[in-house]
Amino acid sequence: MLSVESVQRIEMSPGWRRHRVEILDVAEGRVVVKGQRPPRSAARFWLMSSLARVVRHPLLRPVPAPGGAAAQATELRRLQALARSGVPVPAVLHQAPDFIVLSHVDGVPLSALLTDTPEVALPAFERGLRGLAQVHAAGQYLSQAFARNMLLSDPGVVYLDFEDDPLEVMSLADAQARDWLAYLSGPG
Repeated sequence: MLSVESVQRIEMSPGWRRHRVEILDVAEGRVVVKGQRPPRSAARFWLMSSLARVVRHPLLRPVPAPGGAAAQATELRRLQALARSGVPVPAVLHQAPDFIVLSHVDGVPLSALLTDTPEVALPAFERGLRGLAQVHAAGQYLSQAFARNMLLSDPGVVYLDFEDDPLEVMSLADAQARDWLAYLSGPG
């Protein structure tokens, strides 16, 4: 939980409103403030939905990403479910109508390591593979299982960005298969 003073400081900061995500130092330590993404039109998913229907492949179905309050509610729900399952995710420290505050996690984005030398990239890639297998073994899924949404931290991989939920349009097995496709497709 955050103090009233910390919440007031966050509310006054223009950074998360301008850039949507801001890292701030408050009395309780370093935090990540994540403002809401503007609401999105469902029309932007029409082409992908049409393609998925034509080829009859569930993994191609677009996952609704509505933005706004709906996306924030989805992210909170997903973070809580993942944390209950033992999946490493940032802790939710505060929620407000237009932003959430998460614990800051020290780590290196996996995507940054995948562009390094093979001696660095291969072990990092394998660590991501093992981490994703652990998420699935816990009965969970990520949705946006791109290397950019994974931080290598001690002791393992910490996962970020849960503003959509594949289970709205597909089964758990399909959502997990979709995670593998996203991870293996590159840094994202």
